[in-house]
Amino acid sequence: MEGRGGIDSPVVLRGGEISDFLGRIITKPGVVLVVLFLTTLLQIIRHGGSTRHWVLLVGSVLAGLFLLAFVLIAIDAGRKGRGIGPMLAALGCFVPYLFGCYLVFYEGLWRLRTLVAQFSILTIIFSLLFMVGGYLVVNGTYRMSEFGRRVDEGRIVIEDGKAV
Repeated sequence: MEGRGGIDSPVVLRGGEISDFLGRIITKPGVVLVVLFLTTLLQIIRHGGSTRHWVLLVGSVLAGLFLLAFVLIAIDAGRKGRGIGPMLAALGCFVPYLFGCYLVFYEGLWRLRTLVAQFSILTIIFSLLFMVGGYLVVNGTYRMSEFGRRVDEGRIVIEDGKAV
């Protein structure tokens, strides 16, 4: 990376630096979504699908796809400029954000209401897992949107590996 000399100088990302930088941002939410998908799929195979299971399965797939699409389009937007693709990718980031909020508030916090009727340590553990997983998805979505904003403002410059 270049351009770390002053406050106003942009950070220049080239070639592999881009994938490393974005990989660090998207790894945690990606792992959460893959683990959630696989465990939900296993639950559907073992016990049959309920509405909750299908929401978790479809939500994890859509959130992962939109997060990946935002990464790919953010890279192209940095090279090509503004357009309809980056706008749609930014709008698509609402899917993983809303899914992460669903994980935190509904699957995490709302699940704790069952402790009133019957205390269970597993309920607390699963609630905490959903809250942490949802937080990681929301935080990853936020960090990707901040990356896109910084590219749009010119504070991060994405260059090809070719001579300019």
